[in-house]
Amino acid sequence: MAAVPAGALTLPQSYVERAAVQEVADGLIKPEEPRAPYAVVGMGGGGKTMLVSAVVRKSNVREHFRGGVFWMRVGRHAKNSLLSLLQGLAREMSAAPTDTPHGVPHVLESLEQVKQHLATVASAGTSPRLVVLDDVWEREVVDALLSLGLKVLVTTRDRSVVGVSGGLLELGDMTEEEALELLLKTSRTVGQPGHEVRTQMTKVVVLCGHLPLVLAIAGSMSVVKGKGLTAVAWEELIKEFENVAKKMRVRGEQSSSIKVVLGTSFDALAARKQEESLKMTVLAAGALAPIEMLRNLWEIEDAEGTREEAEGLVSKCLLQAVGGSGYRVHDLVLEFVKTSIRAEEEMVEKATALQAQYLGRVDVLKSYGDPEHGAGNQGLFFLDALWRSVEKLSGDPELEVASYRASLGELESCEATEDVASSYRWVGFLFNIQGKFTEAEPLYGRSQAIQEKVLGPEHPDVATSLNNRAGLLRAQGKFSEAEPLYKRTQEVFEKSLGRDHPNVATILNNRALLLYAQENYTEAIPLLQRTLAICTNKLGKDHPDTVSTRNNLEVVRKQV
Repeated sequence: MAAVPAGALTLPQSYVERAAVQEVADGLIKPEEPRAPYAVVGMGGGGKTMLVSAVVRKSNVREHFRGGVFWMRVGRHAKNSLLSLLQGLAREMSAAPTDTPHGVPHVLESLEQVKQHLATVASAGTSPRLVVLDDVWEREVVDALLSLGLKVLVTTRDRSVVGVSGGLLELGDMTEEEALELLLKTSRTVGQPGHEVRTQMTKVVVLCGHLPLVLAIAGSMSVVKGKGLTAVAWEELIKEFENVAKKMRVRGEQSSSIKVVLGTSFDALAARKQEESLKMTVLAAGALAPIEMLRNLWEIEDAEGTREEAEGLVSKCLLQAVGGSGYRVHDLVLEFVKTSIRAEEEMVEKATALQAQYLGRVDVLKSYGDPEHGAGNQGLFFLDALWRSVEKLSGDPELEVASYRASLGELESCEATEDVASSYRWVGFLFNIQGKFTEAEPLYGRSQAIQEKVLGPEHPDVATSLNNRAGLLRAQGKFSEAEPLYKRTQEVFEKSLGRDHPNVATILNNRALLLYAQENYTEAIPLLQRTLAICTNKLGKDHPDTVSTRNNLEVVRKQV
């Protein structure tokens, strides 16, 4: 049975099971639709992510997808970060064996390589795999996975992001009974309401638009908390909604249900909680916020105190807990916070400075690259989203680069060590996957120079750095500059690890791909033949790398 994916939301105590959960679970395992994507479509705040978080916990789903259930939080503009998104999925499913201990993918350095690797992994074995693509806004993201042999479950507000689906759930409003149950649970009410109370609660349901997120926030407010069996409490809540809606109309603002309820909830917060909520404006929709990030942002001394503050916002449904690893803010809540903080220039400046200081730490960057980080293998994808959020809020598009330069500048006076070399490499790698090649290249070079000084020029880690630099040059089309670096990488690996080591196969494959890009097919073939021989001997004929190499060889042979 597959494990519950780390990215799925924790089901809160107030969770209400909807009939659609079982419908989606059954639809995913239909034998007649083994590969076609299944789409859950609905408006923002409609409960799509929570519903799918419940689906992936169903025993029949986990039993069917024994190959694994994987959760990828996508969000807006993900098509511009497809490489880092799919690299994370590749590492999650079966990281290439030549990855470094830190998980930096040397083999999977282009989108096509990642997709090919995923396809070969998916074809290995008989157990199907399920990939959840949560909050998709662009069709390119779904299309990138369609040919890989994976079952895909998509949550989206836009049905058009999925072409031909193998199943579709249009998630509508909560039924009245579901909505009332959610209000009772979030208000921590025990017992059944009488007729008068039910009448007032039904009015609240209508004002909340039957949307789960809005209902949960409404039921969590102090005016009804623990008082859900009294009609007066719900009447008071309705009055508060009406007062906030009136103020919005006077200001010429749109008084949608989510804005009214969030405005009411925010007004009821204590001053400290309001400040903490406003500071969350630097977060990115869907990106995990670990305790250490919130501790720094909220300027709290210890992790325990930070967790207590965070759980206070969770109890008001303004934050969502993700496993035991951190918290996530719903994009509608984040949008409200970003709008609310616009007039607070001093707080915006303070929050962005605190977040940039935190994200700019090299140890934080390394932690996001570690699969053990709470964000799992999506860490670098999330880190990129967090930087974009901070830069947009600050108005400084160079804030990320400047922050890392400052952090690395502090290392210049330090003794040359492996850890210092690693710091330069990690920052270079982040810039690389963002396409900031001119920023990445000198950092890779600096890392290599330190490694050669500390470890010696023939050390395997030096070869790894050479391979990184060569891949960076190849991505820029600088083939003539990349070739000698690949050759030297091969020489170092052969000398230090042996001619038949899998790392040698990796470099042979990279050299062949470089020649293929230059249409030099005759020289690429013997390199791929040797790669195939090493992979078959060391990894087995059915290993994904062996299968991938065999496929590459066939493609190149057809060009001759």
